[in-house]
Amino acid sequence: MKKSTLKLGMTIAAVALFVYALVDMFLYHDNRRMVLIVFVALLLGYYAAKVK
Repeated sequence: MKKSTLKLGMTIAAVALFVYALVDMFLYHDNRRMVLIVFVALLLGYYAAKVK
């Protein structure tokens, strides 16, 4: 797999997780779930930024 494809996929997954966290927060009002989802999205975005 090319690194650019991996980076793009990880970036799209991170953005999708952020959007899901926002929708989940408005629907269920569960802060713990939202924090966990955002944390995973931040980790994914961090690793996507580190791929060279």
